[in-house]
Amino acid sequence: MRSSSGSYFERPSALATPGLAATYAPRRMDLIVIDANVLCADFWLKSAPIVALLDQSRHGVRIVVVPEAVVREVVGSFRRSVLEAKAELLRTQRKLQRQGIALGLDIENWAIKELSNVAAYDRWLRRALAEADVTMLDHKEDALLRLVDRAIDRLAPFNADGHGFRDAMVWETVLYFLEPGPVVLLSNDNVFANGKGSLSEALRNEVVALTGDPDRVELVRSAHAYVLKFADDPRAHADVAALLRAETAQIRGNIEQALIGSTAELIGGQGWASVAEADVGHVALLRTSRIEGGDGSLLVVLSAECRVDLDVDVYDPLENTFIQGRHSV
Repeated sequence: MRSSSGSYFERPSALATPGLAATYAPRRMDLIVIDANVLCADFWLKSAPIVALLDQSRHGVRIVVVPEAVVREVVGSFRRSVLEAKAELLRTQRKLQRQGIALGLDIENWAIKELSNVAAYDRWLRRALAEADVTMLDHKEDALLRLVDRAIDRLAPFNADGHGFRDAMVWETVLYFLEPGPVVLLSNDNVFANGKGSLSEALRNEVVALTGDPDRVELVRSAHAYVLKFADDPRAHADVAALLRAETAQIRGNIEQALIGSTAELIGGQGWASVAEADVGHVALLRTSRIEGGDGSLLVVLSAECRVDLDVDVYDPLENTFIQGRHSV
């Protein structure tokens, strides 16, 4: 068993960014590793839970990681879905032909065209994840040999026959991010679960051996189940997030207008400070709660945050001088 400090993967640059690292540690925000079965259920990333999750990734509320092996499996599954659709269309065509009905579709040419779009889908998926600030984590070459050792020793998630390479790659990604934690593994794969749907005993024991913390890794079986942690209605949350994105410039302008020129007396009454300039960064949606009105209306109560850089003028009455400074809140 390796130490948690072992280097299986290249650390993503996003986590090396001082601003994000500083935000990550005190907030104890979740770091979420997404398995392929979650994305294969939503190839175009349009479901409300995925939209909500990616919005929080985009605004630094949560860190989302998709291993390179998962990206490749999703693209491969997309390709297989075209082939499966072709086979189903051919079966339907043969049934209709026996009844003297022409389907009116050149299935072979359709399949060729759709398969030619697989590369375009690969590019689209990577771009969509990158735009949401998702870390697509690749592995070092020596990781393959380490995973071979894991398979030889039949360590979970490898099974008794040594099968489960892709699952092991996902699990190694989880182990890589154990510090500082916590880590959420978003997967509906039973290889990671016990009979009750929680993390399996073998994997939990490995986490405890590495960190001493049995709760460092949480297994969540669907994007919907995870999003319910911060939104009781994923669709409403996704709609509010879209509205905030569309009105971000106006919201930022309103906050800046409210702050500039505001004053406050210093503690102890020794002077005062005023805001000369304000620069509002992203507006991040943290939580939403849906409330049904008695008249059938819908009210969404939300919690949001934004980063603000302030140029502040502080007046010192003893020296009769102004001191200028820049502060971030």
